[in-house]
Amino acid sequence: MATKLQPLTFADFEQELGVPYMAPFLKFALGDQTRAVRLHAWNNNVGAAFHRPLELVEVAIRNRIDKALTVEFGTHWWHAPKFLAQASQVTIAALDEASKHAEAKGRDGHADVVAEITFGAWVAILRPRYFDLIWRHHASQVFPGHRRLPFRSIAQTIDGLLKLRNAIGHHEPLLDLDLRGLHEDLLTVLGWMSPMMQAQASATSFVPKVLAGRP
Repeated sequence: MATKLQPLTFADFEQELGVPYMAPFLKFALGDQTRAVRLHAWNNNVGAAFHRPLELVEVAIRNRIDKALTVEFGTHWWHAPKFLAQASQVTIAALDEASKHAEAKGRDGHADVVAEITFGAWVAILRPRYFDLIWRHHASQVFPGHRRLPFRSIAQTIDGLLKLRNAIGHHEPLLDLDLRGLHEDLLTVLGWMSPMMQAQASATSFVPKVLAGRP
């Protein structure tokens, strides 16, 4: 006969995950330990719900920026002197690290290196310092739906999505974020690139349902 599974208590979570980690959940639960446990479970569900739309945004941005940079600087654009002369040291280091990771895996083709470049590095390439070098000529191809808005709003919006992605990836509490607004930003960014992708993501996302179930 199977043993009945006993639900974990707040004290169990504090013991295993640490008091500092669980403190925000207890704070937002106004000291109610049972609700704090439910908020922790909800937080996990929120991260899972955001995974697919974040994946779509990240991979689409990666693909589109890579195409633009390849047109402008060639297949190995991350080694192009003209690009490196304008790039920040942080971006250069990130690209060098991606290239080394691909080589270490024995897969150093174009697609292999591109796949190793972090989302943060792609977002950095959207910043104003690259406008004259890249975006004055390629913004309309990468983000055709963004033509009537200031280009700087692209980096600002996507930077917020990067912070959300990193928070989820590091299992941080999401309780004080504007999650509905960030979900709208995800759909907006997809719309800048592909209205069809935006429509698909909107129709299949279960983020709104999960957010509505907050304890």
